[in-house]
Amino acid sequence: MLLRAVQDSLGFILNRIKWEVVSSSLFIEQLSISFKTFPSEIKITLLILTWFIIWLPIAIFVSKKIVWKPLEPLKPNQKILLLSSLYLLVPVLIFLILILDDKSLANYGLVLNYKFLIDFFLGLFISFIEFNNFI
Repeated sequence: MLLRAVQDSLGFILNRIKWEVVSSSLFIEQLSISFKTFPSEIKITLLILTWFIIWLPIAIFVSKKIVWKPLEPLKPNQKILLLSSLYLLVPVLIFLILILDDKSLANYGLVLNYKFLIDFFLGLFISFIEFNNFI
């Protein structure tokens, strides 16, 4: 009797989880379909708003860690920490938009080839050298 009750409750929970997965995937599909019809101005506005909403709690946490008071100007190393948290969110948001828009980076002219990778890592190396000289 007890085993049957546990089995029924587990079956109910598993069916509920399956329904939530199906409904969430349907929601994402509907969002993707409606997102494709938005004009580019609205897409850019949504990107910036989403970026700000996601970044704000991170910025509050970082500003407390670097002991920044809002009325004081930021020191250069504080700026770097605050802005790096802002800029690290961009690739994630861009890839989410690409998924919703059903496109790839090649549609926008970014093709990953040997020349691009050399230039990218060279620029990254130079930025690390300059960052270390800055601090």
